[in-house]
Amino acid sequence: MNEIIRWYNANRKKIWGVIIAVLSIIILIQVLNSIAHNQKNTPNKVSSETKEELTNSIVMDNDESTVSGEKLSQSQKNMLKTLDEFADYCNTGNVDKAYGLLSDDCKNEMYPTKEAFETGYYNQIFKGKKNILAENWVENIYKVKYKEDALSTGIYDESAIQDYITIVKDKDGNTKLNINGYIGKENIDVTEQKDDLKIKVVETDVYMDFQTYTFEITNNSDKTVLLNDPNIDDTMYLEDKSGVKYQAYTHEISSSELKITSKETKKLTIKYYSKYGSNKTIKNILFARIILDYGAYSNYQNIGYYNNYGAIQIKL
Repeated sequence: MNEIIRWYNANRKKIWGVIIAVLSIIILIQVLNSIAHNQKNTPNKVSSETKEELTNSIVMDNDESTVSGEKLSQSQKNMLKTLDEFADYCNTGNVDKAYGLLSDDCKNEMYPTKEAFETGYYNQIFKGKKNILAENWVENIYKVKYKEDALSTGIYDESAIQDYITIVKDKDGNTKLNINGYIGKENIDVTEQKDDLKIKVVETDVYMDFQTYTFEITNNSDKTVLLNDPNIDDTMYLEDKSGVKYQAYTHEISSSELKITSKETKKLTIKYYSKYGSNKTIKNILFARIILDYGAYSNYQNIGYYNNYGAIQIKL
């Protein structure tokens, strides 16, 4: 007995260290089992409500807007089925049916033929089956990520091709899609006239990263006019309700496009640095420095002496 006591006294630190370690392991196992049990019995919101009921071919992280936090309405859930069909058609190689789900506006603006869609969109993304993840961005706009399907390709790659797809209704009430960051078209039909120059705003096409306006411009004067002064930046721009200005992509427009000869009517589309915002409202379009006599302007050696300018502000 004395030997046992002496052995214990000599090794008690080691003995209690082992006991404490064993007790710690037992407690940790019990805690982990409890967590696993709770997770198993907690309803899975994504799989039961979003993935299973709303979609088959795409995975939804949740049923709320990333921007506003609002839950999807029943109408949005019904419309979401069209995006799910599009994903399925693309993943199974059914280009005809996938193209058929695009809106007329999207086709006209971006993919006027099935071949253009196949070359410019389908072939760029669907080189093999894709896992498709979607989240509601705002209203009927969805951020969609196309990722490699590791099971079918044998390639594990975390990178993804991202797109913003908008679900819309056509004139017959059918659900269609605007893809590749195209939000949609709005007809405007507003006209302003000054200095024998009439500018009609026909329509606007909204994209996630920019916005275009189409104008019909009539020059009733006996002079050729130029819509902007090439020697001064930022003379053509949009202005929103907060007074923020969005300049035109002047580097993408040639001077010949901006030149309107006497008695000529020209249709012109101008692109602006105006990213999409659900709360943004464009209130004015401005042509702030119009050269009203381009013939005289072009003959000046020192254009600082030229002073025949005009300006038109179009209120939307």
